Amino acid sequence: MDKVYDRLYLGALEDVFKITTMKEAGISHILSILDRSLPVSIRKQFTCKYVEVLDLPDEDLLSYFEECLRFIDEGRNNGTGVLVHCLVGCSRSATIVIAWMMRERQINVEDAVNSVKECRPRIRPNDGFKFQLELFSQMNYQVDSQNLLYKKFKLDAMVLQMQEGESF
Repeated sequence: MDKVYDRLYLGALEDVFKITTMKEAGISHILSILDRSLPVSIRKQFTCKYVEVLDLPDEDLLSYFEECLRFIDEGRNNGTGVLVHCLVGCSRSATIVIAWMMRERQINVEDAVNSVKECRPRIRPNDGFKFQLELFSQMNYQVDSQNLLYKKFKLDAMVLQMQEGESF
């Protein structure tokens, strides 16, 4: 678990089980971006949010940006810390933290990535998530469902699902 900004931490699934360390850091909120939710024993001790997204380039993480960033702000605005994690803390959770950093500091993707890398050098959002961060930047740090670029992104995702035989 690495502190990437005041009251904002980026980590891996294993960090969630380090209860004492998290409480000493003042963490009250946990944002999990995984394919499964956290155990009840953890959910009873912290305010938790779970977003089910796999670490695949064609996964739509962008659609969850707004609710994830609100959750981070809620925890930080309470004066407590927030841990954002995925399985290893390199791609999914890093993407959310980068998006938050972009909006908070009004900076571009590259600057946000570099800022987070200073604290957690091993981050590496997959190419699909990098594209979604660029799109987020082009939409002025908000997910705008009326934006033509966003509509194209959603349409492309739907076409890909249809080609792969998935239901949507």
